[in-house]
Amino acid sequence: MLQVQYPEQEGYLVDATENLSAGGAFVRTERPLQTGDVVPLVLSFPGLLAPLELSSVVAWIRPAGPGSPAGVGLMIPEGHVEERKRLAEILARIHNESLSPQRRRYRILLVEDNPHIMEMYEYVMRKLSQSGQVAIEVGVAKDGYDALEKLRADQYDLVVTDLFMPVLDGFELLRRMRLEKSCAKVPVVVISAGGSDTAAQAHAAGADVFLRKPVRFVDVVETVSALLKL
Repeated sequence: MLQVQYPEQEGYLVDATENLSAGGAFVRTERPLQTGDVVPLVLSFPGLLAPLELSSVVAWIRPAGPGSPAGVGLMIPEGHVEERKRLAEILARIHNESLSPQRRRYRILLVEDNPHIMEMYEYVMRKLSQSGQVAIEVGVAKDGYDALEKLRADQYDLVVTDLFMPVLDGFELLRRMRLEKSCAKVPVVVISAGGSDTAAQAHAAGADVFLRKPVRFVDVVETVSALLKL
């Protein structure tokens, strides 16, 4: 899953890819696009992929449905040889890194005030750890204040957080993290029910990736795996 930004909205985290191929990508989006529209975009992923500018064409559209957000299939025109070549190189790099996991222990901090959602996230992390390729230790925090206390006391490789929480919300947690030397560089995945405006605010506060609730297990797994370079 790669971040998708649009040149006319520079710095505005809008969408994410769902599938990627050498000829294009499927992008989850609520933008009012039509088949045949030309869409300039930038693909990136913190720590894995430097921003890659592409020019694509909308090949097909998927309406929103139960369990499947709206999106569009984007095709890189065949005449854009260099862009297709760079996209193929990205796919090869992602594939090669997935074949060479770092065999070490990772510590992930989950920040969520809903105990049922917290259980789901813990289940996903256990599944990753049970793959046999990596050991994952999970810490939990019930709000942003609790999370800051834990980040100051221990070292974590990744934070997964909600935004709308009591005591100290996720936005303020992000801002304070980016100001503290001990955790300023820790990647943060935000999982929230908010829309595009919320995603933009989270990105501005310091989030690396924004996933929208309800979130699929596979999206959490792919995002965590990519950020930790598993």
